Amino acid sequence: MKVEDTGDRVSRSRRAGMASRVRRVLLGNIYVLGILSLLWLLIRSGRKPSRMAYPCQRAALANTSLLFAGGVAPLAARVGRVVHERNAVGGSASAARFLRLAEAAALLLLAGLLASTLLGGLGGPRLTEAMRVAAAGLNLPELRSGSPEASDIFVAEGIPANSERGVDMLIDVMARNGLDFFRSSGVRESSGPDGIIASDDIVLIKVNGEWRYRGGTNTDVVKGLVNAIVHHPDGFTGEVVIVENGQWDSYMDNLPDNRNPDACNAEDRGQSFNDVALMFSGSHRVSVYDWTAIQTLSV
Repeated sequence: MKVEDTGDRVSRSRRAGMASRVRRVLLGNIYVLGILSLLWLLIRSGRKPSRMAYPCQRAALANTSLLFAGGVAPLAARVGRVVHERNAVGGSASAARFLRLAEAAALLLLAGLLASTLLGGLGGPRLTEAMRVAAAGLNLPELRSGSPEASDIFVAEGIPANSERGVDMLIDVMARNGLDFFRSSGVRESSGPDGIIASDDIVLIKVNGEWRYRGGTNTDVVKGLVNAIVHHPDGFTGEVVIVENGQWDSYMDNLPDNRNPDACNAEDRGQSFNDVALMFSGSHRVSVYDWTAIQTLSV
């Protein structure tokens, strides 16, 4: 006589039920994420399409296109099949054709939005010029915190055409407000014993290299910062390393898998972080290091 193990059967049934619930939750989350991403795009970018260039908007667009569309496509196919079956028993052929055209148009629209954003956003040079004009007229009011632990924020205004020179202006503003950029035994302009950068320091410049275009750190500013450091009044014998942990993506342009030849945040869009390092590497120790390669190593 065959004896069944009731405990094993119940355990298998519970595992199967749990797996089914997990699948339902995950499928629901995919739809919810896609729908919420679409709502975010409509609210944040509907009245101002230029915001589609922002990193958060690109991420939302990717979620909408890949996740939401990934759920809509099977649903649309199922609905289309139902309509076709009804049409076969006397339904309207024009209604079925209209539904198929609507499905195709919706999917093409999502694909077009995704492609345009990944290829540089909407607006192109016109948007860049509009941003430049808006920045030129920006007027920041002076605000002060009553907290004794508040940090000082220094603002350099009236930046010249060569925007990397804005770093020099910022260093001057800091010095006039009691914070020297250079650490030195001598007392010179922007330098003193309590300064930030010593002549033999190893300086890590943490940038945002995970995104392209205006989602990344401005490489003109990085160039101006490196230029200021290597021109330390005592002579610079240390090292400067431009670093980033791109997590799942990186555009530092120093390795075969993180190239960024023409989508940099700079007046010259071909000026990458690696290009900046190469400008100074002939006379000083300046380099780029992508932490993405070692992010799985424990310290």
